[in-house]
Amino acid sequence: MPFKGLSQVPTVVNVLELSTRELQKVELNVFIYDEETYSKHRYYNVNDVLAHIEANDTKCIWLEVNGAIQHRDDVLTQLALHFNLHLLTVEDIQTTQQRMKLDIFDDGIYLLMKMIYVEHEHKTNILEKHISIYLKDNLLLTFQEEHNQLFSQIKQRIANSRGRIKKLRTDYLFYCLVDTIIENYMIVLGTISITIEDIDAELMKMSTLKLDTLRLIYFIKHDMLHFRVLCSPLKEIIIKLQKTQDRLPRRDLFVAMRQGRKRKKRRLTRRATIIITPPVTNNNYNSFNLISARRSRRHSLSPVGHRRT
Repeated sequence: MPFKGLSQVPTVVNVLELSTRELQKVELNVFIYDEETYSKHRYYNVNDVLAHIEANDTKCIWLEVNGAIQHRDDVLTQLALHFNLHLLTVEDIQTTQQRMKLDIFDDGIYLLMKMIYVEHEHKTNILEKHISIYLKDNLLLTFQEEHNQLFSQIKQRIANSRGRIKKLRTDYLFYCLVDTIIENYMIVLGTISITIEDIDAELMKMSTLKLDTLRLIYFIKHDMLHFRVLCSPLKEIIIKLQKTQDRLPRRDLFVAMRQGRKRKKRRLTRRATIIITPPVTNNNYNSFNLISARRSRRHSLSPVGHRRT
Protein backbone atom coordinates (compact mmCIF):
# COMPACT_ATOMS: atom_id res chain seq x y z
CA MET A 1 0.00 0.00 0.00
CA PRO A 2 1.40 3.47 -0.82
CA PHE A 3 2.49 6.04 1.76
CA LYS A 4 4.40 3.61 3.92
CA GLY A 5 7.71 5.20 3.00
CA LEU A 6 9.39 6.94 0.12
CA SER A 7 12.54 4.84 0.35
CA GLN A 8 11.19 1.46 1.41
CA VAL A 9 9.03 -1.27 -0.04
CA PRO A 10 5.55 -0.85 1.48
CA THR A 11 4.69 -3.43 4.10
CA VAL A 12 1.30 -4.79 5.08
CA VAL A 13 0.52 -5.26 8.76
CA ASN A 14 -1.48 -8.38 9.48
CA VAL A 15 -4.27 -7.76 11.96
CA LEU A 16 -3.79 -11.24 13.39
CA GLU A 17 -0.31 -10.23 14.55
CA LEU A 18 -1.78 -7.62 16.87
CA SER A 19 -2.50 -8.78 20.37
CA THR A 20 -6.06 -9.13 21.58
CA ARG A 21 -5.41 -6.48 24.20
CA GLU A 22 -4.42 -3.89 21.58
CA LEU A 23 -7.50 -4.62 19.48
CA GLN A 24 -9.89 -4.32 22.42
CA LYS A 25 -8.36 -1.23 23.98
CA VAL A 26 -10.34 1.87 23.02
CA GLU A 27 -9.33 5.19 24.55
CA LEU A 28 -12.01 7.82 25.15
CA ASN A 29 -10.66 11.35 25.65
CA VAL A 30 -13.20 14.05 26.39
CA PHE A 31 -12.38 17.78 26.24
CA ILE A 32 -14.99 20.05 27.84
CA TYR A 33 -14.58 23.81 27.62
CA ASP A 34 -16.23 27.18 27.32
CA GLU A 35 -14.83 30.69 27.28
CA GLU A 36 -13.75 30.51 30.95
CA THR A 37 -13.28 26.84 31.86
CA TYR A 38 -11.46 23.79 30.50
CA SER A 39 -11.16 20.15 31.54
CA LYS A 40 -9.76 16.98 30.03
CA HIS A 41 -10.55 13.43 31.09
CA ARG A 42 -9.62 9.99 29.83
CA TYR A 43 -11.92 6.98 30.09
CA TYR A 44 -11.95 3.38 28.97
CA ASN A 45 -15.60 2.75 29.83
CA VAL A 46 -18.39 4.16 27.68
CA ASN A 47 -20.89 4.56 30.52
CA ASP A 48 -18.47 6.73 32.50
CA VAL A 49 -17.75 9.09 29.63
CA LEU A 50 -21.45 9.41 28.72
CA ALA A 51 -22.34 10.30 32.30
CA HIS A 52 -19.60 12.94 32.33
CA ILE A 53 -20.84 14.41 29.04
CA GLU A 54 -24.45 14.60 30.24
CA ALA A 55 -23.34 16.53 33.33
CA ASN A 56 -21.69 19.18 31.12
CA ASP A 57 -24.09 19.31 28.16
CA THR A 58 -24.22 23.13 28.16
CA LYS A 59 -20.51 23.45 27.29
CA CYS A 60 -18.51 22.61 24.16
CA ILE A 61 -17.56 18.93 24.14
CA TRP A 62 -14.99 17.12 22.03
CA LEU A 63 -15.05 13.34 22.40
CA GLU A 64 -11.97 11.75 20.88
CA VAL A 65 -12.25 7.99 20.34
CA ASN A 66 -8.86 6.37 19.67
CA GLY A 67 -8.47 2.69 18.92
CA ALA A 68 -9.56 -0.14 16.66
CA ILE A 69 -13.23 0.78 16.94
CA GLN A 70 -14.10 -1.57 14.06
CA HIS A 71 -13.28 -4.49 16.38
CA ARG A 72 -15.37 -3.14 19.28
CA ASP A 73 -19.00 -3.25 18.19
CA ASP A 74 -20.19 -2.80 21.77
CA VAL A 75 -18.45 0.57 22.17
CA LEU A 76 -19.59 1.93 18.82
CA THR A 77 -23.15 0.68 19.36
CA GLN A 78 -23.43 2.46 22.72
CA LEU A 79 -22.12 5.71 21.27
CA ALA A 80 -24.37 5.43 18.21
CA LEU A 81 -27.50 4.86 20.30
CA HIS A 82 -26.71 7.67 22.73
CA PHE A 83 -25.86 10.28 20.08
CA ASN A 84 -28.41 9.01 17.54
CA LEU A 85 -25.89 8.27 14.79
CA HIS A 86 -27.19 7.09 11.44
CA LEU A 87 -26.68 3.44 10.52
CA LEU A 88 -24.74 4.39 7.38
CA THR A 89 -22.48 6.60 9.50
CA VAL A 90 -21.76 3.71 11.85
CA GLU A 91 -20.88 1.53 8.87
CA ASP A 92 -18.55 4.20 7.46
CA ILE A 93 -16.78 4.54 10.81
CA GLN A 94 -16.10 0.81 10.86
CA THR A 95 -14.87 0.68 7.25
CA THR A 96 -11.32 2.00 7.01
CA GLN A 97 -11.07 1.71 3.21
CA GLN A 98 -13.79 4.26 2.43
CA ARG A 99 -13.03 7.28 0.26
CA MET A 100 -13.46 10.78 1.66
CA LYS A 101 -17.09 11.86 1.88
CA LEU A 102 -19.46 14.33 3.53
CA ASP A 103 -22.98 13.47 4.72
CA ILE A 104 -25.51 16.10 5.79
CA PHE A 105 -28.20 15.04 8.28
CA ASP A 106 -31.02 16.93 9.95
CA ASP A 107 -29.23 16.98 13.29
CA GLY A 108 -25.56 16.95 12.31
CA ILE A 109 -22.75 16.60 9.80
CA TYR A 110 -20.54 13.56 9.21
CA LEU A 111 -17.16 13.96 7.51
CA LEU A 112 -14.85 11.10 6.60
CA MET A 113 -11.29 12.09 5.72
CA LYS A 114 -7.86 10.58 5.24
CA MET A 115 -5.06 11.86 7.44
CA ILE A 116 -1.89 11.85 5.35
CA TYR A 117 1.11 13.04 7.30
CA VAL A 118 4.84 12.56 7.78
CA GLU A 119 5.77 10.24 10.64
CA HIS A 120 7.37 12.10 13.52
CA GLU A 121 10.15 9.58 14.18
CA HIS A 122 10.95 8.58 10.59
CA LYS A 123 10.79 11.68 8.40
CA THR A 124 10.78 9.61 5.19
CA ASN A 125 7.66 7.63 6.15
CA ILE A 126 4.33 9.02 5.00
CA LEU A 127 1.40 7.53 6.90
CA GLU A 128 -2.24 7.30 5.86
CA LYS A 129 -4.92 7.01 8.54
CA HIS A 130 -8.70 6.98 8.61
CA ILE A 131 -10.61 9.59 10.63
CA SER A 132 -14.35 10.15 11.09
CA ILE A 133 -15.69 13.49 12.36
CA TYR A 134 -19.29 14.01 13.49
CA LEU A 135 -20.59 17.47 14.39
CA LYS A 136 -23.82 17.84 16.34
CA ASP A 137 -24.89 21.02 18.18
CA ASN A 138 -22.17 21.68 20.76
CA LEU A 139 -20.69 18.18 20.44
CA LEU A 140 -17.85 16.97 18.21
CA LEU A 141 -17.00 13.28 17.85
CA THR A 142 -13.79 12.03 16.26
CA PHE A 143 -12.93 8.39 15.60
CA GLN A 144 -9.32 7.42 14.82
CA GLU A 145 -7.59 4.09 14.42
CA GLU A 146 -4.85 5.07 16.87
CA HIS A 147 -3.61 8.06 18.82
CA ASN A 148 -1.30 10.52 17.05
CA GLN A 149 0.11 14.01 17.57
CA LEU A 150 -1.62 15.61 14.59
CA PHE A 151 -4.02 17.69 16.70
CA SER A 152 -1.66 18.45 19.58
CA GLN A 153 -1.44 22.17 18.74
CA ILE A 154 -5.23 22.48 18.71
CA LYS A 155 -5.43 20.81 22.12
CA GLN A 156 -2.79 23.21 23.45
CA ARG A 157 -4.75 26.18 22.11
CA ILE A 158 -7.83 24.98 23.98
CA ALA A 159 -5.92 24.27 27.19
CA ASN A 160 -3.99 27.58 27.16
CA SER A 161 -6.91 29.71 25.87
CA ARG A 162 -4.92 30.85 22.83
CA GLY A 163 -6.75 32.39 19.91
CA ARG A 164 -10.51 32.42 19.66
CA ILE A 165 -11.14 28.68 19.68
CA LYS A 166 -12.66 28.75 23.19
CA LYS A 167 -14.79 31.79 22.39
CA LEU A 168 -16.50 30.00 19.51
CA ARG A 169 -18.48 26.79 19.44
CA THR A 170 -17.61 23.32 18.19
CA ASP A 171 -18.23 24.26 14.55
CA TYR A 172 -15.02 26.30 14.67
CA LEU A 173 -13.23 23.32 16.26
CA PHE A 174 -14.56 21.26 13.34
CA TYR A 175 -12.96 23.73 10.92
CA CYS A 176 -9.64 23.68 12.85
CA LEU A 177 -9.41 19.90 12.58
CA VAL A 178 -10.13 19.96 8.84
CA ASP A 179 -7.64 22.78 8.31
CA THR A 180 -4.93 20.84 10.18
CA ILE A 181 -5.54 17.74 8.06
CA ILE A 182 -5.29 19.73 4.82
CA GLU A 183 -2.22 21.59 6.09
CA ASN A 184 -0.44 18.26 6.51
CA TYR A 185 -1.22 17.48 2.88
CA MET A 186 0.98 20.46 2.00
CA ILE A 187 3.74 19.15 4.28
CA VAL A 188 3.57 15.75 2.58
CA LEU A 189 3.84 17.38 -0.85
CA GLY A 190 6.86 19.32 0.39
CA THR A 191 8.50 16.12 1.60
CA ILE A 192 7.91 14.43 -1.74
CA SER A 193 9.26 17.45 -3.63
CA ILE A 194 12.46 17.37 -1.55
CA THR A 195 12.89 13.69 -2.38
CA ILE A 196 12.38 14.44 -6.08
CA GLU A 197 15.05 17.17 -5.91
CA ASP A 198 17.48 14.70 -4.34
CA ILE A 199 16.79 12.23 -7.15
CA ASP A 200 17.36 14.95 -9.76
CA ALA A 201 20.70 15.83 -8.21
CA GLU A 202 21.70 12.16 -8.09
CA LEU A 203 20.71 11.59 -11.72
CA MET A 204 22.85 14.50 -12.87
CA LYS A 205 25.92 12.99 -11.21
CA MET A 206 25.65 9.34 -12.27
CA SER A 207 26.23 7.95 -15.74
CA THR A 208 24.03 4.86 -15.34
CA LEU A 209 20.86 4.34 -13.34
CA LYS A 210 20.97 2.21 -10.20
CA LEU A 211 18.26 -0.25 -9.29
CA ASP A 212 17.54 1.56 -6.01
CA THR A 213 17.01 4.83 -7.85
CA LEU A 214 14.58 3.22 -10.29
CA ARG A 215 12.71 1.61 -7.42
CA LEU A 216 12.48 4.95 -5.61
CA ILE A 217 11.14 6.68 -8.73
CA TYR A 218 8.55 3.91 -9.08
CA PHE A 219 7.33 4.32 -5.48
CA ILE A 220 7.15 8.12 -5.76
CA LYS A 221 5.09 7.83 -8.93
CA HIS A 222 2.58 5.53 -7.26
CA ASP A 223 2.54 7.68 -4.12
CA MET A 224 1.57 10.73 -6.18
CA LEU A 225 -1.12 8.80 -8.06
CA HIS A 226 -2.52 7.46 -4.80
CA PHE A 227 -2.41 10.94 -3.26
CA ARG A 228 -4.34 12.35 -6.22
CA VAL A 229 -7.05 9.70 -5.95
CA LEU A 230 -7.45 10.29 -2.22
CA CYS A 231 -7.72 14.08 -2.52
CA SER A 232 -10.05 14.12 -5.53
CA PRO A 233 -13.27 14.49 -3.42
CA LEU A 234 -11.77 17.25 -1.25
CA LYS A 235 -12.80 20.22 -3.39
CA GLU A 236 -16.39 19.02 -3.58
CA ILE A 237 -16.45 18.50 0.20
CA ILE A 238 -15.26 22.04 0.95
CA ILE A 239 -17.75 23.59 -1.49
CA LYS A 240 -20.54 21.52 0.06
CA LEU A 241 -19.52 22.67 3.54
CA GLN A 242 -19.63 26.31 2.47
CA LYS A 243 -23.21 25.85 1.25
CA THR A 244 -24.35 24.14 4.44
CA GLN A 245 -25.18 27.30 6.37
CA ASP A 246 -28.29 25.86 8.01
CA ARG A 247 -26.23 23.11 9.67
CA LEU A 248 -23.27 25.31 10.69
CA PRO A 249 -24.87 28.59 11.83
CA ARG A 250 -21.75 30.72 12.22
CA ARG A 251 -21.07 32.81 9.13
CA ASP A 252 -17.49 33.59 10.16
CA LEU A 253 -16.73 29.87 9.87
CA PHE A 254 -17.43 29.94 6.14
CA VAL A 255 -15.29 33.04 5.75
CA ALA A 256 -12.47 31.12 7.44
CA MET A 257 -13.04 28.17 5.10
CA ARG A 258 -12.84 30.40 2.03
CA GLN A 259 -9.70 32.06 3.36
CA GLY A 260 -8.14 28.67 4.11
CA ARG A 261 -8.93 27.41 0.62
CA LYS A 262 -7.45 30.56 -0.98
CA ARG A 263 -4.35 30.25 1.21
CA LYS A 264 -3.76 26.66 0.11
CA LYS A 265 -4.29 27.67 -3.53
CA ARG A 266 -1.81 30.57 -3.27
CA ARG A 267 0.73 28.28 -1.65
CA LEU A 268 0.46 25.71 -4.44
CA THR A 269 0.61 28.46 -7.08
CA ARG A 270 3.68 30.00 -5.45
CA ARG A 271 5.39 26.60 -5.32
CA ALA A 272 4.64 25.97 -9.01
CA THR A 273 5.93 29.45 -9.90
CA ILE A 274 9.18 28.81 -8.08
CA ILE A 275 9.65 25.58 -10.00
CA ILE A 276 9.05 27.04 -13.48
CA THR A 277 10.76 30.40 -12.96
CA PRO A 278 14.07 30.48 -14.94
CA PRO A 279 17.28 31.39 -13.13
CA VAL A 280 18.04 35.09 -12.94
CA THR A 281 21.10 36.10 -14.94
CA ASN A 282 22.87 39.41 -14.92
CA ASN A 283 21.16 40.50 -18.15
CA ASN A 284 17.72 39.61 -16.81
CA TYR A 285 18.47 41.34 -13.52
CA ASN A 286 19.55 44.56 -15.27
CA SER A 287 16.49 44.49 -17.54
CA PHE A 288 14.25 44.02 -14.51
CA ASN A 289 15.81 47.02 -12.76
CA LEU A 290 15.38 49.15 -15.90
CA ILE A 291 11.69 48.23 -16.22
CA SER A 292 11.09 48.91 -12.51
CA ALA A 293 12.76 52.32 -12.78
CA ARG A 294 10.59 53.25 -15.78
CA ARG A 295 7.41 52.19 -13.97
CA SER A 296 8.27 54.13 -10.81
CA ARG A 297 9.12 57.23 -12.85
CA ARG A 298 5.84 56.93 -14.79
CA HIS A 299 3.79 56.68 -11.59
CA SER A 300 5.61 59.61 -10.01
CA LEU A 301 4.81 61.86 -13.01
CA SER A 302 1.14 60.83 -13.21
CA PRO A 303 -1.32 63.01 -11.19
CA VAL A 304 -3.06 61.46 -8.18
CA GLY A 305 -6.28 59.71 -9.10
CA HIS A 306 -5.36 59.55 -12.81
CA ARG A 307 -2.92 56.65 -12.99
CA ARG A 308 -2.54 54.99 -16.32
CA THR A 309 -3.79 51.43 -16.49
